[in-house]
Amino acid sequence: ASSNIQEVLDFLQKHIRKVGTEQAVKDFQRGLNILNKYNKKSPIEAKRPIDEDGILGNQTYSCLENICQKYTPKIVQKYVRRGAVNNAIFDTKNDGRIDTDKRVLNIYKDLSKEKTNVRW
Repeated sequence: ASSNIQEVLDFLQKHIRKVGTEQAVKDFQRGLNILNKYNKKSPIEAKRPIDEDGILGNQTYSCLENICQKYTPKIVQKYVRRGAVNNAIFDTKNDGRIDTDKRVLNIYKDLSKEKTNVRW
């Protein structure tokens, strides 16, 4: 599982270089929450929603460890992309100066290893 965690963290590092630490971690946190279905009542604390605060702390890391026991890095990366897209849409949808569709396409492009063979 630790190699899976490292693979996901390497992916996150690439995203950090594109959008900065705080935004990348917020996207990461949102993706983990979506993957865990925002389950507030889970008996497992690591499966409960984490704060989407942009801080890569113990809560986020525990959630990541738990997720990497069940899912492959590819699945986790897919949900990080979803988190990034969700955040981009929510953050820009009411701002007429920002082309939300273009931003979403850029996120897909930036967070895809295989630029031609992407499945969402």
